[in-house]
Amino acid sequence: MANLRRLTITGFRGILARLDLDFHSNGKPQSVILYGGNGTGKSSVTDAWEWLTTGKIMHLAREGAEENAYPHMAAKPDGTSVEAEFSDPAIGTVGLAFNAKRVTIPTLRGNLLAARKLLTHPCHIRYGDLTRFVFLRKSERYDALASLMGFVP
Repeated sequence: MANLRRLTITGFRGILARLDLDFHSNGKPQSVILYGGNGTGKSSVTDAWEWLTTGKIMHLAREGAEENAYPHMAAKPDGTSVEAEFSDPAIGTVGLAFNAKRVTIPTLRGNLLAARKLLTHPCHIRYGDLTRFVFLRKSERYDALASLMGFVP
């Protein structure tokens, strides 16, 4: 199994400066918790991961925002990217860069398609997902959890 070692985000949505999230400490996997006030970029990290793994950000698409909303307002034309380093050398480091000339077709780096094959279900939960979860019936909660964990399509 390939573990995520590092996630690097630059110029994406609410994150202008380079942000490195290290998921390893002393050679061992570790958890990362995002905590902060409104407008500090927590959702941007989730959006960046979703863009990297699927090529789209579904909650933005539902709100009518298109790909040109992905770069930070102050990002340089070629300054928006998301990069993930995996422990599996066959995958290594993969990335996605915003292409200002063709906004719907980002530039892929590394073996991103192989990485996406490993990620067959969403690896993120948004605050809105948790809020809706509270109001589900018990059987619906089981279905939602099974979907999040990849047990059902």
